[in-house]
Amino acid sequence: MHSFRWFALLSMIFTTFMISSCGSDVEKPAPLTVETLNGRWELFSALRNGEKTQSLEGTYIEIENGQMTTNFTGEAVQTPVKFENEQLTQNDQVYTITGCTNDTLGITTTLMNFDFRMHFAKAK
Repeated sequence: MHSFRWFALLSMIFTTFMISSCGSDVEKPAPLTVETLNGRWELFSALRNGEKTQSLEGTYIEIENGQMTTNFTGEAVQTPVKFENEQLTQNDQVYTITGCTNDTLGITTTLMNFDFRMHFAKAK
């Protein structure tokens, strides 16, 4: 019985050591850059003040060479865009990036006194 306790204790210590020594194999995502954002992004879902909305159907963002074209307000507008601290600034409009992968982009902004949370897919 005494040897079983030692065996159990050593097994627990060994298991704890093995689990704690395992690091995460998941790589951190690359830092978000304006180059990552370049291209055309098409809206696939949107919330306005927390409720689903279809009023932005057909909305897109296109970023290229320091310019951003978007049709948030109904007609396409192209102006210089500044990217800093996970935010895009076009004139006085600020778009906060909530997530970005190779093919999806999440953005929040306030437009015409409405809070929007939007998700875009990279156009092919």
